Amino acid sequence: MSEYDERRRPAKGARGPRGHRRKKKRSTGLIVALVIALCAGVAIGGVLAYDRLFGEAADYEGAGTGEVLVTIEPGANLGDIGGVLAAADVVASAGAFVEATMDTPAATSIGPGTYAMRLRMSAEAALERLLSPDSRQVDGFTVKEGWQTFRIYKELSAEFDIPVKDFEKAAEDTGELGIDPSWYTRQDGGKAAEGLEGFLFPATYEIDESMEAGEILTAMVTEFMETADTDGLRELAEAKNVAPYEALIIASIIQGEGIEKDFAKISRVIWNRLDPEQWDPPFLNMDSTTNYWRELNGEKRKDNLTDEENHDPDNPYQTYGNLGLPPGPIGNPGKAALDAAFAPEDGPWLYFVKIDKDGNSAFAVTAEEHQANVDKAIANGAY
Repeated sequence: MSEYDERRRPAKGARGPRGHRRKKKRSTGLIVALVIALCAGVAIGGVLAYDRLFGEAADYEGAGTGEVLVTIEPGANLGDIGGVLAAADVVASAGAFVEATMDTPAATSIGPGTYAMRLRMSAEAALERLLSPDSRQVDGFTVKEGWQTFRIYKELSAEFDIPVKDFEKAAEDTGELGIDPSWYTRQDGGKAAEGLEGFLFPATYEIDESMEAGEILTAMVTEFMETADTDGLRELAEAKNVAPYEALIIASIIQGEGIEKDFAKISRVIWNRLDPEQWDPPFLNMDSTTNYWRELNGEKRKDNLTDEENHDPDNPYQTYGNLGLPPGPIGNPGKAALDAAFAPEDGPWLYFVKIDKDGNSAFAVTAEEHQANVDKAIANGAY
């Protein structure tokens, strides 16, 4: 029984009527659209305050006429969206639109992208149309946290009819896709895998119909790099005396080993196990790393790997017989896992196991405590 349970742009405003568009084939441009909740914030307060001072917000009646395309940019809040709609004469005023969203929690789910709207709609009708998936003009593709590159290629191929081999070919030149060679530097003496794994940032991407494989992958890498720069990932890694690539590997293991609420504790277990003063020799002993190599080579993932499989000398990613970190990330971690890699919760934990079918983990300091948690996980049908 293993020590771990492995689980795992057009510009703002209007455009003319759209032409015929084929569904789920390939065309021109790609808009990165991070799936984020649009906050009501200061902009909304300002719109409503203006309306209260100068009277009730003007509003049209009915479902509107004709068609106009409007583009909502990433980061737009509900006040911004109302402004875009008013500028395109979709709604009579931004205030009317914001007021229409007040009793509709789902309004915060309106994402960036291009929408087919009607002219002179009531604010309520405009909101309803924005919330309809049929109004979106570009197919969205979501990379989920923890997905491996081969899973992403397969999903993209099925969605957009692009051969998997096209993605594999494009991935051979990581520099062309936007990864500086310095990213593959390691301070621990290990050899870097030097692939795309870890650099395809989990987000929703709006993919135009005729994009090539390399363009799609470049957008995902670009999103990762922007996130890394915004979060100061390189500086954080330097502060912890590790290379950014090593931190990325750690984040990928965190992502693959648990659920978000446990990320900081899982991070602590990993850091503790990498410390020979606490865990000697510093073998991570993670089933997730063993499984990554197996899946990469066409084998099925196993929740209960044998000791022989976890110590397979031909598996460079197994961490039972290989010291320290594996050659590269074992998936593409999201922001929460990246953050946790640099902010582990304080604690002496050296073990953890999935304790229930919801993915919650139990943490322990001693082998005896851990075994008790394993027994509980077995009783819960989680191990």
